[in-house]
Amino acid sequence: MFRCCCNEERLSGKVFETHTTPVLFEIVGAMGFRRLMDLYCVVKINDKEVHRTKVVHDDDSPVWTVLTGSLCLLKIPVETSFRRHTTSEVSISLHYRFITVGKVEILFEELLSGRGERQERMILSPTENHAYLAFRSRPATEDDILFFEQTKSVDMEGLASDINFRVVGYNGRFRRHRKFIEDKEYFLVRPGPDPSRPRQETQWLMKEQIETETMKPSHNWISVGHGTLGTIYLEVLSCHGLPNMDLAQSNFVSDPFVGIVFEDAMMRTNIIWNSLNPHWLPWTNRAFMFKVRHPTSLLMLGVFDYDDVLTDHHDPIGRVVINTSFFRNNTEYILYYKLHHDPDQIDAEPRGTIRIRLRVEWEDESEAMQLTFASAPRCVINVDNEKSYRVLKYITRGSMDMDEVTLDTLKLYLRELLSYQNNLCYVLDIFFEIFLWRGRLKYGRGRSVWFPIHSIVLFVGSLLLIERPDLVFPIFLYGISWILLSINYHLSRHPSPWKQVKKSEEVNMMALSGRSHFHPVTIEPNQGVEEDDKLEQLNAMKTERMMTLITVLFRFALKVHRIYSKTNLSSFDMTNDTTSKIDFRIIKRFVANRLTYLHTVVKSLCQTSRLIRNFINWESYATDVVTTNCFMLATLWLIFPFNTLVLWIIRLLALAFLGPWMKLVDVLWVHSWYETKDELLDRIERNDRWKPCVPDFDSLLESDFFRKMVYSGRIVAETALKEKDMREKLFGPYCEAVPHYDNSRFPSVPLSQSSATPLECCVKRRHDMLYHIPGQMLEGSLILKRPRNDQVALDAAREVAKAKKLD
Repeated sequence: MFRCCCNEERLSGKVFETHTTPVLFEIVGAMGFRRLMDLYCVVKINDKEVHRTKVVHDDDSPVWTVLTGSLCLLKIPVETSFRRHTTSEVSISLHYRFITVGKVEILFEELLSGRGERQERMILSPTENHAYLAFRSRPATEDDILFFEQTKSVDMEGLASDINFRVVGYNGRFRRHRKFIEDKEYFLVRPGPDPSRPRQETQWLMKEQIETETMKPSHNWISVGHGTLGTIYLEVLSCHGLPNMDLAQSNFVSDPFVGIVFEDAMMRTNIIWNSLNPHWLPWTNRAFMFKVRHPTSLLMLGVFDYDDVLTDHHDPIGRVVINTSFFRNNTEYILYYKLHHDPDQIDAEPRGTIRIRLRVEWEDESEAMQLTFASAPRCVINVDNEKSYRVLKYITRGSMDMDEVTLDTLKLYLRELLSYQNNLCYVLDIFFEIFLWRGRLKYGRGRSVWFPIHSIVLFVGSLLLIERPDLVFPIFLYGISWILLSINYHLSRHPSPWKQVKKSEEVNMMALSGRSHFHPVTIEPNQGVEEDDKLEQLNAMKTERMMTLITVLFRFALKVHRIYSKTNLSSFDMTNDTTSKIDFRIIKRFVANRLTYLHTVVKSLCQTSRLIRNFINWESYATDVVTTNCFMLATLWLIFPFNTLVLWIIRLLALAFLGPWMKLVDVLWVHSWYETKDELLDRIERNDRWKPCVPDFDSLLESDFFRKMVYSGRIVAETALKEKDMREKLFGPYCEAVPHYDNSRFPSVPLSQSSATPLECCVKRRHDMLYHIPGQMLEGSLILKRPRNDQVALDAAREVAKAKKLD
């Protein structure tokens, strides 16, 4: 409690001290008005106005937020002589223009005893009988008072969170970047030398020395987020072969930096001035410790060319989206990724590569795997200017917003649908070989023997289905399990270790035992490259073979149709393959007015195709769940008499809905609003004006069930709107939702020069933490705030002072 003012009153020889206690008061909203109005509220204490909200226009159930004046501090008088409150009250009047619509009165005791819970009071109004006002209150804290004194939240814990580039120095850009000493070429270290060593020791280094220093462990780590599931350690090491985005300036090249988005936090590295092959050294801002809230959260990186002109935007170079849930626990990865800018990944010129060092540490790997089946929390990031928003949007969405309805996005979706014909041809080729009993069983190194196990299973299952049609359901479930397990067998033994998936047996053992059964994996650079190339060539040949066969059959069918139907098909060019070409001018001409509907349909088809592709390729733990459940359900079907149970269910349904007693339903209920054919004919003969009569389903909306549904929906809408406006006030008006699962057309795959080294579980590396970036997760009541983490939060001023030297 905070004593704001004090006065004394003498009454019958006794002294009463009256103090004011600050109370945080929130006007949540009003509901139940019969028409749309422009409403605002006026709060008075003892007939003195102390607060006024803004107007909410054209709403019969207005909701006030922090941006429309929902919050205020009320100074409630309290008599401390007898430890009791005065009997005065707070009045809240609702106004439409200059007319008072209604009024609510709340006693001081109710406000002081509130703990932030939602309360409702009926609005006393001569015109509204069922209108209510919702409010919340609780005693104010020091942080609450500071919130009203602050005009804007300071969203800068250090240089890494300075996405608006408030602290940027220009030392190094206009200096020469290389020199020769005794016929040896030295390069200026950017953004600056190691502050922990003598300046001349790391100010100029040779190329080999820079590479050696880059691979050393990072000096300072930046903690990000508030998750407790595990920690992802990321070090941005270098980029190679970046394009020059500063072509207009002949004396300079790109000034790259890397923007990173993970869950609800966005950060960046240092700017490396005037370099197409930047290296971030251990003393720079390159090392991040992400506290994971959900195991399927994506790690998104974007490389940009810094632009210091206020009216220009940072030029995007390329981006990478990393699904960290498929990396092994306690394994250090050196990963190389190719940067892409074009959504079709057909860049006009190479965009370079990025190298990172990554390690994942789960607190409980079994718990992390189980949480992959739960929906990920919705993460939104807000920024306060358009320049930063362009960076955020590019990292999360790419160079083109595929949700925007344009001809360009429609073309991309149509090309994607056409590209799936190759996948279809590959699947048809597999079934073709199964039908022809061509399967072979591999053993040893490069050896195989004829053993068509899939053909045998298909043959036996078909015979069993013919002889026992009652087993159609378990045979169907066993077939799904067999297909998915066969795909997992081949993908988990892919020659390229970066395209392998986790083995189904290891995942199931971890789910059953509650502990990890994944074996440590060591991956050498360029491991399995030759075998992977051969497999890619083989798959391409299979696809081309089946495509040629389908094309020949299609042409043959057209020739037969022309012969027997005597149809002139001379205008059809049989020499051109029209299956892969689209005249987009026709699309523009005929669907200009219906582009939105076509875009929605094609987008849904593409997203569904991606989900099916990820499911079949075991890129989600849901595939293992479906496989296991199908196998267990089919086994239970064979053990227990489910056939009898299903038969009796069908019998009961037939008896209930197809029997002669349905006539009673017609007579007692349906006939009152659905007349018979004879009655309709009588109306025609009488020329009776007739209007179809239907049941009054709207009356069901007045039932308690739907009233509770509407009320719960109202609460959800209030919470979402208040959080949205609070985020806008704290972090900025520009917001972007962060994807929580990878459903991209081209998932990012590490390049062949990547490597992996398992670490000993008992060895814990020491990480010197520099400061903590809490992200933008909000919690609390009335005033939403970011959660505190005093154990990892350090002084940001020290980092800002160091940033002035480095940048």
